[in-house]
Amino acid sequence: MKAALVNPCWDYRAGKRGPVYNRKFPPIALANIAGLLEQEQVQVSLLDAATMNISPRQTAERVKDADVVLLTSSPYDRWICPDIAIDPFVRTAKRIKKQGQPLYIMGAHGTVFPQEMMEQTGADGVISGEPEYAARDLVLAGGADGVPGVIMPGKPMAAAQPPVDLNTLPMPAYHLFTPHTYKYEILGSDMMVFESSRGCPFPCIFCYKGMYGPKVRRKHTEKFIAEIEKARKDLGIRSAYFMDLEFTIFPDMVRSICDALLKRNIALDWCCQTRADAVDEDLLALMKRAGCRVIHYGVESGSERVLKQIGKKIAKPAIAKGITLTKAAGIDTACFFMFGFPGETRQEMDQTIAFAKQLNPTYASFHVAIPYPGTAFYQQRALREPGVFPACFDGDYSLAELEKVKRRAFMAFYLRPAYVLDRLRSGGIGSLYQQFKVFLWYLR
Repeated sequence: MKAALVNPCWDYRAGKRGPVYNRKFPPIALANIAGLLEQEQVQVSLLDAATMNISPRQTAERVKDADVVLLTSSPYDRWICPDIAIDPFVRTAKRIKKQGQPLYIMGAHGTVFPQEMMEQTGADGVISGEPEYAARDLVLAGGADGVPGVIMPGKPMAAAQPPVDLNTLPMPAYHLFTPHTYKYEILGSDMMVFESSRGCPFPCIFCYKGMYGPKVRRKHTEKFIAEIEKARKDLGIRSAYFMDLEFTIFPDMVRSICDALLKRNIALDWCCQTRADAVDEDLLALMKRAGCRVIHYGVESGSERVLKQIGKKIAKPAIAKGITLTKAAGIDTACFFMFGFPGETRQEMDQTIAFAKQLNPTYASFHVAIPYPGTAFYQQRALREPGVFPACFDGDYSLAELEKVKRRAFMAFYLRPAYVLDRLRSGGIGSLYQQFKVFLWYLR
């Protein structure tokens, strides 16, 4: 049995990019699946077409010898914010299916709209939600009929997969990744994604959590550190993104991870994402010593009314305090903001831009709020079409108007002379150049 695991390329056509900036991060969930299949003596290949910038036709050609193909529409870093311009994924699926191979798709799109995605792609089935064990089971069974977690055309799911116990997963198949392939412009090259917990307990209306399962689960520190050491040995990684949804909500876990990194002298530059009210001075100091260089914070809005409406459950003073503490610890900050929530006014959007400048993080990223199907935000839309991932809330503002606000926010934040001078002093010309390229992408 030969199984091919595929991450398609979304940006292979110059000038045809969608609204999401697709960084070429390692599809770690596919490496988890590969590890499970290799335990069962299945011959596995992992094709990350995104890093090769190859077309759907070229992607299909490279997996033509496989007995079964599993194609993801949203690798792990896109579980919470899937790309809404799915044409490259659909084209890739059709090309593979044209070769006559059994094809199964996984990811957010098939999870929320399984029948519609099967109709568009011609896939033989959809793996719904967390893909690891369902993918293994259908490959071993030689088909999807009756496999928990898999939906087939015209049929309901036989049974749901139980939430994945992260501690039962084998070592990810890092050897199937190409060394020196992945990087994050604000962190460095030779990068890998790691996961120490899965899920999030907070009720934000805009977060799509259908890929994560219903429970928050933790990975044992020993297993997490072993994965880092294995990736360092196999791939020579020097940087890492700890991509838990809220890394510091388990502070004891963070302390044990940091202590282990320090005790074993693991020299690794890493970043994480969390809430601004889930850090304190002592924890940040320990994270800094253990190699943390950047923390990502979802700020979302500068309006207290909007923050309350979207279920963020945090006030602006708490956000400001967390950012201040992080800066004081010597850790860079990356803050995310959104425009276009229900009932949001122009004045509230201006408050968000002003709050971004007040916080003055190392990096700020501004986005149009996308009402992903499966979220409470999506249910507030007046127009809900099965199989459609809308680009924005169909409320008071058009997508074009919100894009103008986003552009204005980027320019207001990044073109401040004081900001440019500060980045030159702290990050150097190389860092500023990488940041400027991403800035230009958002202003295209």
